Amino acid sequence: MLFAGVLISYPSMCMLNLAEVVGLGKLFWAGVLIAVLCALQCAHSSSTVRGRLGRCAYLTLAAQGVLTFLPLTVFGFYWVTMAGLFVGSVLVVLPPRLTWVLFGLLGVVLLAVTVHHGYGWVECVYWPLGLEGCGFIVFGLSHLSKRIRDLRDARTELAQAAVTKERLAFARDVNDLLGSSLSAITLKSELVRRLIPTRPDRAVDEVAGVLTVSRQALSNVRAVTKGYRDMSLEREITSAREVLDSADVDVRVRTRVTVGTVDRRAETVLAAVLREAVTNVLRHSRATTCDITAARTDHGMIRLSVTNDGAASAPRAPSEGDGTGLGSLAARLRALGGGLTADRTADGRFRLVAEVPAEHAEAPAAHRRRPNDRASLFPTPASRTALGISVAVLLDYVATIAMNILRRDMSATATLACLAALAVSAAIQCVHFCPRARRRLGRRAYVTLGVQGVLAYLPIVVLGQWWGSMAGFFCGSLLLLLPARPAWALYWVVGLSLPVSAYVGGQAGSWCYYYGQSTLLCGIVVYAIAHFYDVIWQLHRTRDGLARAAVAQERLRFARDLHDLLGYSLSSITLKSELVRRLIPVRPEQAMAEADEVLAVARQSLADVRTVVSGYRDLCLEDEISSARSVLCAAGIALYVECAPGPVGPEADTVLATVLREAVTNLLRHSKARHCTLAVARTSDDRVRLTVRNDGAAPAHRDTSPDGGSGLGNLVVRLAAVGGRLMYEHGENGTFRLTAEVPAQRSASLPAPMDPVNEPELAVR
Repeated sequence: MLFAGVLISYPSMCMLNLAEVVGLGKLFWAGVLIAVLCALQCAHSSSTVRGRLGRCAYLTLAAQGVLTFLPLTVFGFYWVTMAGLFVGSVLVVLPPRLTWVLFGLLGVVLLAVTVHHGYGWVECVYWPLGLEGCGFIVFGLSHLSKRIRDLRDARTELAQAAVTKERLAFARDVNDLLGSSLSAITLKSELVRRLIPTRPDRAVDEVAGVLTVSRQALSNVRAVTKGYRDMSLEREITSAREVLDSADVDVRVRTRVTVGTVDRRAETVLAAVLREAVTNVLRHSRATTCDITAARTDHGMIRLSVTNDGAASAPRAPSEGDGTGLGSLAARLRALGGGLTADRTADGRFRLVAEVPAEHAEAPAAHRRRPNDRASLFPTPASRTALGISVAVLLDYVATIAMNILRRDMSATATLACLAALAVSAAIQCVHFCPRARRRLGRRAYVTLGVQGVLAYLPIVVLGQWWGSMAGFFCGSLLLLLPARPAWALYWVVGLSLPVSAYVGGQAGSWCYYYGQSTLLCGIVVYAIAHFYDVIWQLHRTRDGLARAAVAQERLRFARDLHDLLGYSLSSITLKSELVRRLIPVRPEQAMAEADEVLAVARQSLADVRTVVSGYRDLCLEDEISSARSVLCAAGIALYVECAPGPVGPEADTVLATVLREAVTNLLRHSKARHCTLAVARTSDDRVRLTVRNDGAAPAHRDTSPDGGSGLGNLVVRLAAVGGRLMYEHGENGTFRLTAEVPAQRSASLPAPMDPVNEPELAVR
C-alpha cells in the first residue's frame, strides 16, 4: 500500500501538468507510457520478480530509461517527473558500485535538462533534488521491505539453528545420562543370567547393582521430564558410593564444597563427569579402591578428582572424536572455562581431574557491563541501513521544502521565519522518528506534536503562503504517535485541509492538488520509513526471544520423547530386576526367564537411545547452506555460492555442515565482513572440499571468552576422525579462508574413532 501511494503520486502529478500543455491525443499516449513505466517499476521493486528476471532486468531497466527520457522531446519538461521512478529502478537493480555512479550522473542529466528549459537556480536545484529524492524513496521502500523479509527469514533460521544446537546437546546428554547406564544394565544383566545356575548368591548381589543403576536412570529420566536437566553433585557422589560399594570397591569420599554455592551448569557437568568416571571404573578396570574428591581451589575453581587403582593401560587425554563420553564432557567443561585431564599418580593409579569455575552464572547486575548505547540503537547492518535511508529521506524533504520556500516571493524576514519553522519541525520529526526517543517522551509527545502542528499551519495563517510537504512531517508524526484510528483520520484531515485552504485562497487547481499530494505523500513516506526501522529494530530484539521459545518448546518435546521412549522400559527393568532378586533363591528357572526379559528390554532400550542420538546428530549441508544464505543476507553480507558436490555420505554431510555452521558463526562474531564466498566441490580423489572465504577478518583476533566454544580446534579433531582435514589462513587485506576436506563416502576399512575410555561396541552414536 505504501509503495502504491508513491507509485500513484508522481505519475498523477505528471498527467495533471501535461493536461495543461498538451492535447487529448498526446495525453492518451502519455497515459499508456506511464502505465508501462509503472509496470516496469513494480517489476524492478519486487525482489521476487527481479530474481526471476535475472540478467533480463538490465534490459527492462534500459527500456525504462528510454521511455523516461525519449518522450521529453514530445511532451516537454513536465514529463521529467517520471525520471524519479527511473532513478529508483537504477538504485534497486544495479550493483552497488555502479549504482551510485549512475545516481550522480542522473543528477547531472536532470540538472542539464532543467537548465536547458531556462529555469533559474532555485528551480535547477529543486527539480533534480526532488526527482532524485523520489528515486531514493522508491529505493528505500523496496530495500527496507526486503530487509524485513530477510530478517524474518533469518530469525526463523536462527531459531532453527538454536533448536539444532539444542538437539546436539540433547544427543550428547542422552548418551552421558543414559547410554552408560543402559550399557551397565546390559552387562550386569548378562552376568546375572550366567551366575544364576552356579552362584546364586553372587547373582543376587549383581541384581542389586542392576536395581541401583536402573533406579538412578529412571530418576534421571523423570528429572529430565520435569526440568531438562540439573544434576546434583551431592546426590551423584552418594550414588557413586553406593554403586562402587556394591561392586566391592573401597570408596573414599572427601568433599569440601558447600551445597548451593556452585553454579548450576558447573554442578551439572561435574556430576556428569563423576557418573562417567564411575561407569568407566566398573566397565574398564579391576579397581579395588577409588578416591573421590571435590574441593574449591584458591583460584575460584571447583576441582573434582576420581582416582582408582585398576587401570590396565596408560591414560590418554579425553578425545572429542565422536562427541560421546569423556570427550563430550571435556568440550562442555571448556565451554564453561574449565578443563578435563587424565594421568597417572606417582604410585601408578589412574586419575581423572575435572575443573570448572564455581561462579559461571550471570554476573550480578552491579558488575555487568552496560551495553554500548550505539550498539543497542543500531545493533545490525540492517538497522544501520534503515537509519541511513531514513536520514537521507528526511534531509531530502527538508531541502525540497526549503526550495519551495525560496521559490515564493516573500520578504527576507518572512523567508527566514519560514526556514526557522522548517528547522524546528524537522528537529521534532527526528525525535518522533526514533523509537527510544518516542518512548522517553511519554505524554510530552502530545506537546511536541502540538508544536509541530502549529508550525505547519502558522505560515499559512500569518503569511498566506502555501508550500508542498510543510505539513507532511506533521502527518507522519500523527501516524507515529497516535492510535491507529484517530491517527489515520487526522492524517486525511490535515492532508486535505491544505488543498482546500489553497483553493479558498485562490490558488490554481494544479497547485491545490500538489499541496495535498505532497503533504500526504511526505507523511506516509516518513511514517513508512520510521515504521520499517522500528520493525527491523524489533525483529532484532525479539529474534533471541524467538530462539529461546523454540528451544524451550524443543526441550519439552525432548522430555516427552525421552519419557515415552525410556520411562516404561526403565520401570520394567526395575520391576523385573526386583522380581529376579526374589526368585533366585526359590525359583532359579523362572529367575533365568525373567533375567532374559530384563536383558532383552535393556538391549532394546540401548538400541533406542542409539537411534535417537544418531537421528538428532545428523545434519544436512544443503540445509546449512540455505540457513547461511539467509542469515548472512540479513546481516548485510553478500554471499556467493558455488556448489556441485554430487552424492555425499551422511558422515561427510554432517561434519561439513558443522564446519560451515562454525565458519558462519565466527564470521558474524569475529569479523566485519561485507563479502563471503562459499564453494563446495568434489576433488579428483573423490573427496568433498568446502571453502569459506570472507573479508573483514582481524588477523590478531583470538576469542578467549568462556563462552567462545570449542571452535576450530574441535573441528580439526572431528574432521580427522572421519579421515578429513581442516586448513585455515589469513590472507592479504583482511581476508580469511577456511577449507575442509572429507572423503565423499566413508571407506569401510577406515577405522572408526575410538573413545579412549568407552568400549566402541557400547558407545552410543
